[in-house]
Amino acid sequence: RSFHVTGVQTCALPIFSDADSDNLRDLRVLVDHVKDSDVLILFQSKEVLRRPWCLIELDTAITHGVPIVALSCVGKKYDFVSAVDFLLHLETCLETLNPSALEVLKKNKVDPIRLAHKLHSVIPNIISIPLNTSASDNAIKATMADLVKAVKCAEPLPIDESFESWLANRKATEQLVLAQALDSDTIRGTQ
Repeated sequence: RSFHVTGVQTCALPIFSDADSDNLRDLRVLVDHVKDSDVLILFQSKEVLRRPWCLIELDTAITHGVPIVALSCVGKKYDFVSAVDFLLHLETCLETLNPSALEVLKKNKVDPIRLAHKLHSVIPNIISIPLNTSASDNAIKATMADLVKAVKCAEPLPIDESFESWLANRKATEQLVLAQALDSDTIRGTQ
């Protein structure tokens, strides 16, 4: 199976990664590589979901039915709980943490709110394979065996909830959280 890697700065595997984008004249070619791949491997790190081209690659994979396999990189500070909230509010989180990412998404005709729906529906449901590059050789070999097995068996995850329903549920969740915060007197600040 052919696969594509996103979210990694350097890659020692003999595959195409977005680290190779330095050698491309047109980053849009990355989208074609994802479409032509059997699997997309997502290296989960603290900032991977802030990188616009990684988001575009994930969007392409989901849109074109390319399964995603996730490697949770030990020491790279990927927080599964915060990632769920980040993806739920992707457009506002990016506005704060990486405003230029929104520009890249829009320039490439990726609607940040629809992208939030896709990613929030898929990424948290992927069971990650932990990768500890400081582990023993045997542990790393076992992780690679798990990765190979996951790649061979990977299937695209469906988006079970329509965009409209997801958007309504997101708004309802936000209103509930706000109401709970107001009821518990946890909001402080100037009046």
